[in-house]
Amino acid sequence: MSYDDDVNIPKEKDEDGKLENVMQLFPVHNFAINQRIMPKCMISAILEPNGQERLVMVSASNKVLVKDTEISLHIPDKIRCIDAAPLGTKYDLIIIGTESQVIVFDVYQNTTVFQRDIPDGVNCFAIGILADFKTSLVICGGNCAIWGFDPTGKDVYWTVTGDVVNAMCLCDYDNDGELELIVGSPDFEIRIFKRDLMRTELTETDAVIGLAAVTNNCFAYALSNGTIGVYKGEERLWRIKSKNIATSMLRFPSDNLMTAIWNTGKIDIRQVTTGEVATKDQPQTSLNIVGACLASLTDPNQKAIVIVTGEGKVTGYELRESKELVDRTPEIIREFGQKKHNLMMELSNFEQEDQMTEAEKGKEQRIPINTVVNSLYYVNKDERTLNLVLEASNEVCIRAVVIFAEGMFEGESHIWIPTKIEGNGDKVTIPLIPEKDVQNDLHIKALLGQIDSAKLHVFEMSRLIPQFARFAFMSNTEDWEKPKPYVEFALKQRNQRIFDWVQESFVIDVAAAEFDSEARKLEMKFIGLASKKRTHLGIYYSNDDNKVRLYD
Repeated sequence: MSYDDDVNIPKEKDEDGKLENVMQLFPVHNFAINQRIMPKCMISAILEPNGQERLVMVSASNKVLVKDTEISLHIPDKIRCIDAAPLGTKYDLIIIGTESQVIVFDVYQNTTVFQRDIPDGVNCFAIGILADFKTSLVICGGNCAIWGFDPTGKDVYWTVTGDVVNAMCLCDYDNDGELELIVGSPDFEIRIFKRDLMRTELTETDAVIGLAAVTNNCFAYALSNGTIGVYKGEERLWRIKSKNIATSMLRFPSDNLMTAIWNTGKIDIRQVTTGEVATKDQPQTSLNIVGACLASLTDPNQKAIVIVTGEGKVTGYELRESKELVDRTPEIIREFGQKKHNLMMELSNFEQEDQMTEAEKGKEQRIPINTVVNSLYYVNKDERTLNLVLEASNEVCIRAVVIFAEGMFEGESHIWIPTKIEGNGDKVTIPLIPEKDVQNDLHIKALLGQIDSAKLHVFEMSRLIPQFARFAFMSNTEDWEKPKPYVEFALKQRNQRIFDWVQESFVIDVAAAEFDSEARKLEMKFIGLASKKRTHLGIYYSNDDNKVRLYD
């Protein structure tokens, strides 16, 4: 299906800048299908030459339904997903993915174009011209493997991926004029394939459940924890997290804007580059949205966002200019009122400071002005834990610590309050248990103050957790069992380059005797921490034959 030309969202202001014409979502369709609808099984398609666009859905009884027609297809295997596209035709063919096969059906000719077996079934589709292929492919995402079929059903593409394929889309990721295949999986990875070779892996913080190209070289993603965001190349432009789950992401209404539909029925139209909300619609009651698409059900020149609930209720929204000018004066007054309040509070604090005597300042038990908080990682090999150590200068007590890190803690944050303050309380050790071998940013807020003080000072800092922080470095004098399995490959690099990578990727004492840049042979040994307690890892490198062996 092709997209409409860019639609700019106009805003008309009066001379004072207080009134605006804004674009809003207006409901234009509201009807019910007397069937329960399966998730990921709702599309729009033009099923005959010069025909009208229609909704195609899969019912809970495993039937393919075409709205406003008597057409009903019964498929013996359980259907997992559907799509539609013109494959050498002037109208759309219905593409059905089941637990064991892919079926391409021509409703107009009432015939099966092709049917192919897929081991472990089809979870999702991506349809288009991949890389240097000359025709559109039906690309099927399965269990750790991806198949591509041309319009005749010939198997012309196959590759493997590291996990189950949850979502796929085609996007010109590297801006070279050819489309790459973007693949999302439950193992938190987004993989980019250049033809059948994996080019890049992008690690996220939860299972990837949705992908969509939102411009020629930007794609949006959705995670099972409620996060959505946009990548341009390997750069993540933005992300936001919601307590709800994104059901669909659409390239609409223009290349500058994208639409996100949430499982509750909420619709956001956001700027692609910043994530800023341009307009939104929130239903009065929470809905169970199982699918959404763009469709021209009444006016062929006007696209509508069509959403369907699990109970079969269908609602369509069109983006229109509001009939009334929106007065932004109250909003502007609120913004300036908040700024005034903040400035007045700051001014009040300065005035109170000037009026206080030295005795009153002493009673407040203030901390010295030059107080700093230092942080480092420390590995406890006996307990097999990675610890974050914070130490405050001037013997100031650390009363509490708040840590924010995506995917590491439940709820994305961790609050640490000491049950017992030892000594001055100026040094604390907080155990960390990373669950995956991924680099992560810790955003730390340390709350400092005297033990009996009612006022606390907040010190903020950030610290990076290395990708392989779940391994601890072992010296040559420590007991270590060498694993039998290994991988060997050629690598011609200076010792220092290898040391730099190890120090960047592991928690390492850089003064270790094993880090000799002049040595002919390098041996670096590691043991797993916490969730990898039984894992031993060895890195061996010889300058004589320029070969690396990784033991695991």
